Amino acid sequence: MQESLGLHLYKLEIEYDGKISKEELEQLFFDLDYIQNVEYYRHDTISLGYKSEADRLADEIATMDINIEDKIELCLEIQVLKSDYYVSYSIDYLRTNDLMIVAIAYTT
Repeated sequence: MQESLGLHLYKLEIEYDGKISKEELEQLFFDLDYIQNVEYYRHDTISLGYKSEADRLADEIATMDINIEDKIELCLEIQVLKSDYYVSYSIDYLRTNDLMIVAIAYTT
């Protein structure tokens, strides 16, 4: 079986206090199951007012008391490690004062 390679690049804005917003984290959800496939949502996601499971997860992760890199990795681990589709992944960061470039490479 031949593996395929995927690559995503993100430009995330870092808030003045060094935090990252829910909206910035939400764009890290590239797996459509978390964006469009209601079968993958937790049973109460929609009734709680979230538009998708990605919306809910980004909200939950944004409020965690962990650093930005850990929040980003958590967004990706949820998608990649809980799936049989992805084989492996790697994350690289480039950070300035108010900007972070994130490169995510993965195999399927």
